Amino acid sequence: MLRLVQILLIAATAFADDCPPTDKVLPCSCNQDRGIPTVNCEGVNSITEIEPAVKNTVGFNVSFAIVRSHLGDIPSDFFRGHTSVKLHFEQCVVRSFGDTPFRGLENSLETLNIYKVLDRSHTKLDKFRLSHLQKLKYVSLSENDIGELGNHWFEGGPASLEQLNLVSNKIEKVGDKVLASLVNLQQLYINTNRIKTVARSMLPNPSKHLWLLEAKLNHIEELPTDAFEGYPNLKIVNLSQNKLKSIPENVWGKVWNQLHAVYLDANNIVCDENLKWIYKQQLPREFTGKCGPGNNLQNRDLNSLKLEDFQ
Repeated sequence: MLRLVQILLIAATAFADDCPPTDKVLPCSCNQDRGIPTVNCEGVNSITEIEPAVKNTVGFNVSFAIVRSHLGDIPSDFFRGHTSVKLHFEQCVVRSFGDTPFRGLENSLETLNIYKVLDRSHTKLDKFRLSHLQKLKYVSLSENDIGELGNHWFEGGPASLEQLNLVSNKIEKVGDKVLASLVNLQQLYINTNRIKTVARSMLPNPSKHLWLLEAKLNHIEELPTDAFEGYPNLKIVNLSQNKLKSIPENVWGKVWNQLHAVYLDANNIVCDENLKWIYKQQLPREFTGKCGPGNNLQNRDLNSLKLEDFQ
């Protein structure tokens, strides 16, 4: 009898990890995406069109990918009953994600991709919060039109988040404590936006796990003196294609000797005596950028300079 129960359990688990029968996912389809059964919905004109596919697949370990669709208002509990580990939205029209986005996936959702969906002209963003998703490890919000990334987006977490991609979202304004609750964040990409000013308070202090910080292709002119305080494991910083004019010791000196790579291409770095401190010690393994106009060092590669160049 025990053996029979074990066989039935194994069979049930195998069944749950397979794609559901075709008739259960219509008008969508299902395939394996990196070993994860994924229900793919494309070209629908209303969220109600895919509601049967969502309800009929409760009990199956499936994730969802919805692309090139007009979804309108997505109810907070639209995926309730599922244990999806991944949700992917791409090139969809969405007016709102409800009061508590993706409610019901608090203890299962690990990956969230939202690509070319959020648009401040028609998407309600004031209630877009993710802190309740306690298992979330990876979030990619890219190629959206957000404008302002407010403190409420990640207020209270999720503390589980390890990687955050905020690339190409037309972000101009960032809340002063926007990512302060992401205590386990390891990688942050906030490239290709319109950010001018940054504050240390935007991230946890200390940020014990952050090792990669990318904010290239923004409009940053200056870093605060405490910009690199509390980053014991920071290894890579990419601030290429900004408007930085200097690499002050009172800013960078706090982490300089632990950095493996510093990318400062296409800034306006003035190479004068204020850079001497860098060349009194070992350079990072990768150190890119050129001297801006101002003296005879113009266009020199930063990693080619020697202390004697400043005599």
